[in-house]
Amino acid sequence: MLSIRPDQMQVFSGYVLENFRERMVQRIADVHPKRLEELGKPAVEALVDRLLKEALKHGIQKDNEVAAFIELFLNAGPRSEEQLQQPWARKILAAPALAGGAKVGLLSLTLTGRLPQS
Repeated sequence: MLSIRPDQMQVFSGYVLENFRERMVQRIADVHPKRLEELGKPAVEALVDRLLKEALKHGIQKDNEVAAFIELFLNAGPRSEEQLQQPWARKILAAPALAGGAKVGLLSLTLTGRLPQS
């Protein structure tokens, strides 16, 4: 039986996260070239890192859900990260009964004005 030691799992997890980060930055470069040019690659990498940590902290873990979470805040404008600190966003993110995809969906509906900020 194959057994993976904790130190090996940590290296593997680090590789997976770094790979996701690189793919996400490339996606932003492909889909939002003006935003990348406006912010600069180092700032986009830092933004992806912050939002990735935020997503994982709140149970948003599937690649497609994390990508949607990052793109949601990227599309919401330069002050979008401030929205994460608003009471309505904290309430959604902290809800243990909501799956990661549901959290992203509710955040999207609220940020786009289709649901009230309550």
